[in-house]
Amino acid sequence: MENRGVPALTARLLAAVVLTTAGTAGAMAPTARATDEPPRITFTTTGGLDHPTDPGDTSTDPGKDLPDSRADVPGKNGLKLTGRYDACVGYMAFADTNSRDNILDDTFQWGSYARFRIGDGNGNINWLANPYRQVSWYMWLHSLRWTGAALEAAKEGDDEALDHVRAIAKDWVKDNPYSWKANIAAWESTMHRTNILLCLRSIVTDRTGGALPAADRWLDATLVQHAEYLKNQFSGYGNHGTDESLAMLGIGTTVGRADYTALAQQRLAAILAKAIDAEGATNEQSTGYAIFNYYLWGRVGAEVANLLPGSPLDQQISVKRESLLNFLAHSFTPAATPFQIGNTERARRQIYAGTVQEWPASGGAAGTPPAQRVGIFNAAGYVFGRDTWGTDERSFATSSAYTLRFGPARTKHGHHDHTAITWYADGSPVLIDSGYGEYTKDAWEAYAKSTQAHNQLIIGGMKDSVATSLTRRVLSAGTSGPMADYYRLVDAPGVGFTRVRDVLVLSDPEVIFVVDRATAPAKTTFNQLWHLPAGSVAGANSVAAHASYGERSITVVSLPYAGQPVPKRAISVIRGSSRPIQGWFWPNIFTKQAAPVVSVNRSGTSASLVTAIVSGPAEATVTATSTATRRGSGAVYTITVGDERVQIGQSAGGSLYRIN
Repeated sequence: MENRGVPALTARLLAAVVLTTAGTAGAMAPTARATDEPPRITFTTTGGLDHPTDPGDTSTDPGKDLPDSRADVPGKNGLKLTGRYDACVGYMAFADTNSRDNILDDTFQWGSYARFRIGDGNGNINWLANPYRQVSWYMWLHSLRWTGAALEAAKEGDDEALDHVRAIAKDWVKDNPYSWKANIAAWESTMHRTNILLCLRSIVTDRTGGALPAADRWLDATLVQHAEYLKNQFSGYGNHGTDESLAMLGIGTTVGRADYTALAQQRLAAILAKAIDAEGATNEQSTGYAIFNYYLWGRVGAEVANLLPGSPLDQQISVKRESLLNFLAHSFTPAATPFQIGNTERARRQIYAGTVQEWPASGGAAGTPPAQRVGIFNAAGYVFGRDTWGTDERSFATSSAYTLRFGPARTKHGHHDHTAITWYADGSPVLIDSGYGEYTKDAWEAYAKSTQAHNQLIIGGMKDSVATSLTRRVLSAGTSGPMADYYRLVDAPGVGFTRVRDVLVLSDPEVIFVVDRATAPAKTTFNQLWHLPAGSVAGANSVAAHASYGERSITVVSLPYAGQPVPKRAISVIRGSSRPIQGWFWPNIFTKQAAPVVSVNRSGTSASLVTAIVSGPAEATVTATSTATRRGSGAVYTITVGDERVQIGQSAGGSLYRIN
């Protein structure tokens, strides 16, 4: 097989390169795209949804013992409410794709799915429509957030728009009687729909001098039902619980229910204590949702500052959001996008000018970077490191950066990614995360979150959700010389299973050197996976894999451990396989791309794998050798990339260090 674009290698490494694939390679067929003419439908039920566990079934409610008092009695609960709740704030970008005229025509469009006619043009909506059998599409339909453009028009005096949104909302109430728990989309979207109902009510009362007309009192009745649902079905200490509590605060202040405002305030304080920890990391296990939490708590903070100025909650929100900014700043790649950890899309994000996040989010064009080159968030389990922030002779866009994952077991928007590494070298992606798959409960979503979709050692039969400890770390000082950051990660993924991963991240040349040592209670497989960028072209021989990616090359070399020979057929490459699912990447929830995965393979009851991942210019020759120390208690590894050379030492205890 001819390997065009693969870097030159020594004859020892290049021999018998074979590209191994399985299943159907290439990108999947594209999702239906938005069109100008929506398909017309007859009103029939379409299903295809899996109903997850009710989020309120097992969550602890920090405000469950509050009295059910309808009177806002001064001094009784410490609430001194001022101002008015502002519900008409943002519509989750739905206003960009659902215009005022689209809404009045009863059509709905979300994401990359084609616009769909959901009603008869008079606000009579088929709330059972789910044409794409897609759980998120169905949930957003029930959220009513897609009516935002019409609400904005109504705020400017558009009576037709106001009447139509009123008709849609009233139709939802009629067709979805309380408590709507039988419909996953209805209950999952309660918090979102609440804000739309509050916004609609505020527009109506603004036109009547503050009084709600008798014909619209159904709005207050359904808002109380929404508050009761939110009170009884608390989703816990994450962004859902935050959104729910914010919506309940809005209801309480709008309809004069002190019990709702008190419960909302108590829940928000309890959530904030867990959602953003003392180091500034969130409990979502996702860099993307960390960004969303900064926005969300900004909105909560604005409402609390307006309604409860100077309260302890008001002050706590400001402090926690400030600490979160440091986490966000460290979580950006040289491409000015967040590292895809957990459910995170690859996309540029809003720049918060005047904060520490401004520098990485702008690609080093503005602001001031964090003082620390490496950010380690021990409680949440993240390492974000880089060779430079781009304030010296190298630019931010051409810097190198990496991540490691450890910490608590998977939860919320996290993946089974413990001990996994992601890496950019000289501004180019080398080791990637699987990305952000859709929420549809199927094998594809399961894969995107699984151990198989991340850069880690997988032992056959191990558990996939365990806590992992960072037990050692040695960081090179400053940015004046080549980087040499060392870490050790340890976990026990099941009875009789152990994993120890030693990682040394180097610059000049760009190398990540990994030693995995693992045991199992019975003979099994040990597969060390390395996910390469979509668009790279990869091939493998017995001991090495090689890939070309633009003007860069990526080489994965399996090396001896303690003088033990590397077995034959130690490395394979798989790309775009559907049986089993392997070798896929999601830059966003609507796009799935084939991407090569290098697997370093062993079998037995224990395994020790030494692997060098090397990034360099496409034309550079890569060589790697190992030499056992005189007493056989350690080793020295030499890696050459073109004209650059580095030596790595391994101590008797397994620690790694840079020699030169």
